[in-house]
Amino acid sequence: MARLKKLINRYLFSEEYPLDARLLNTICLAGLGAILIALVFQLAMKDSDPMVALVMLVIMITLIVILYIKNRFKVYKVGSLIMAILLCDIFIPVGFFFIGGVNSGAPAYFLLGLVVIVLVSKGKILALLLTTNILIILACYYVGKRFDGLVTKLDVTQQTVGHIEAIIVVGLCICASLAVQNIVVSRETKKTEQIIGHLEQERQLSAAILEGNPHFNLLLDNQLRVIDCNTPILDYMGFPSKETFIENFLPTIEGCIPPIQPDGHPSIPLTERIKTTIKEGVCRFECDLIIHGKPVTFSIVMKKVPYRDNFAIVIYLVDLSDLYAARRDAEQASRAKGDFLANMSHEIRTPLNAVIGMTSIGKASDDIERKDYSFRKIEEASVHLLGVINDILDMSKIEANKLELSPVNYNFKKMLRQAMNVTIFRVDERKQQFTMDVDEKIPQFLIGDDQRLAQVITNLLSNAVKFTPEEGSIHLGAYLEREQDGICIIRIEVRDTGIGISEEQQLHLFNSFEQADSGTSRNFGGTGLGLAISKRIVNMMGGDVGIESEFGKGSNFFFTIPAVRGTEPLEGEESAFVNNTYANYFGGHRILLAEDVDINREIVLALLAPTSLVIDCAENGEDAVRLYRENPNSYDMIFMDVQMPIMDGYEATRTIRALDLPRAKDVPIIAMTANVFREDVEKSFESGMNGHIGKPLDIEEVLEILRKYL
Repeated sequence: MARLKKLINRYLFSEEYPLDARLLNTICLAGLGAILIALVFQLAMKDSDPMVALVMLVIMITLIVILYIKNRFKVYKVGSLIMAILLCDIFIPVGFFFIGGVNSGAPAYFLLGLVVIVLVSKGKILALLLTTNILIILACYYVGKRFDGLVTKLDVTQQTVGHIEAIIVVGLCICASLAVQNIVVSRETKKTEQIIGHLEQERQLSAAILEGNPHFNLLLDNQLRVIDCNTPILDYMGFPSKETFIENFLPTIEGCIPPIQPDGHPSIPLTERIKTTIKEGVCRFECDLIIHGKPVTFSIVMKKVPYRDNFAIVIYLVDLSDLYAARRDAEQASRAKGDFLANMSHEIRTPLNAVIGMTSIGKASDDIERKDYSFRKIEEASVHLLGVINDILDMSKIEANKLELSPVNYNFKKMLRQAMNVTIFRVDERKQQFTMDVDEKIPQFLIGDDQRLAQVITNLLSNAVKFTPEEGSIHLGAYLEREQDGICIIRIEVRDTGIGISEEQQLHLFNSFEQADSGTSRNFGGTGLGLAISKRIVNMMGGDVGIESEFGKGSNFFFTIPAVRGTEPLEGEESAFVNNTYANYFGGHRILLAEDVDINREIVLALLAPTSLVIDCAENGEDAVRLYRENPNSYDMIFMDVQMPIMDGYEATRTIRALDLPRAKDVPIIAMTANVFREDVEKSFESGMNGHIGKPLDIEEVLEILRKYL
């Protein structure tokens, strides 16, 4: 019994067999049960016909054999067809004559045959079997009526039993089939819903991945038809809907491929790439496409993937235009920096050549005027070389975002005169006409970084002098555009009648390491950094720089800055302390100079000799600490170099500050070093120093420091 139950569960409910096969198994098993009941009825009757029982037994055995063979060898359609033919075209017609003909349950069995045919067949086979069965029914009725002796005679009781048997057989078959089908379909529906839900989740996930990808994705079936694509490619290609894109994909893409690629090779058709993908499984290449009339470089990957018992092709397209543009910009910047380094080599070597050459000339000459001339040229070359170095340092600070402003209360007209004085001697040398116009509405005193502002004006004036031919004209103007709540908007402009700048050249004019034309540095010199530095300084001040120029007709550089109205200093607050007034100014004071380079010590001693200062020298930080420890009350100030052997200036300063001696924590220690970046200044203060002086030394800055602390 358990084995029979297992067999029934396997044939009716196991997913080992398709749904159609299980439904047909239901019909077979229901028929077997019904025929078994009919057989029991026949055997229970007193006057039963053994032939009827034999026919029923044969039908049962035949159904069992067909059921086994159909499921064992999985020939569901063939087995069902054989079952329908045997049952409807052989067993039921034969049974018609053995169980009493029209007056028995035979008509019900014919009806059952029609039901079985409908369930087990479709299409033309269904029409053929139905037609055959109906013809057989009509033939049986005709033969039974014409040849009355062929039909078994039944009494009333037998006819009644036959009708009951038929009702039971047909009813059980139909009811069992409907019941089992309902169970099976219910289970299948539930599983189908689960599968659909899972598939929907997978679809949503796939859609999220597909649509979330910023690059372009396509999926083609094995007939090269678009199955799906993401929205970015629709927007990029300008298609209104996915359906339109799917219909026009291949013609559109093929139309976008130019005949020749940028490398000079002929373009390979997309269909050829797809054939390679089908053959090798993957195909990677770069290709230029003409999109909306412009060439766009794509990196394309095609991959063959399984899809619905066949294959599909996934296509990934990545727009490389931004990457290539970035690479071109990087290459251009690299070339610009290479040109810049070449210019720097020229700009640095030129004044060095003057220094070395004039030094040799001065040494070899016995004429005092000739020596003085050499010194003047050495001084001019040194100033020029210092300007080049300062430009490089400023640009380095700008690129590291370490350039800072130092606002002070300053005299605006005085700042303009100082900026003008830097270049006025070159104006005279080139016989140029210089004019200056300062708006009287500009306040006399403003608050801002006057040194950086003078640097910008000097840069503009230097360029104007450089690019204006002899006997040309240069004009410096400063105007008050407006004032509101103590904030003055000041416009400063430098006009010249020089070579001018074309519109194309103006686009790159304020870029770092670039000049308007590659031949500019050869013809006129310069680092190519002045305008970039000037623009950044003005931007930091809250203003902006502009240019009005036409090639060959001169230029007008201008900028506007906001500045806070300042206050007039008290009488005597502005120092008149200048180079020619410091003789014997610091008599009675002693300072300690820590410097490891002989010539640097010699320069400081020579520059400060007129001040009557007493200066002791130490050649490294260790000697400086020793000298101060031995004479702590003798020194009023210490000038400390930073980079020295044995002990550097930072360590020496920290050691002095840690000494348990009078004034060790208070004695002014000033860094005197070529390390001039902001972090160098900060490091000096962190080590305990009071100030910072950069090399090359500005004597006025040195004197101001001395005056401040002595």
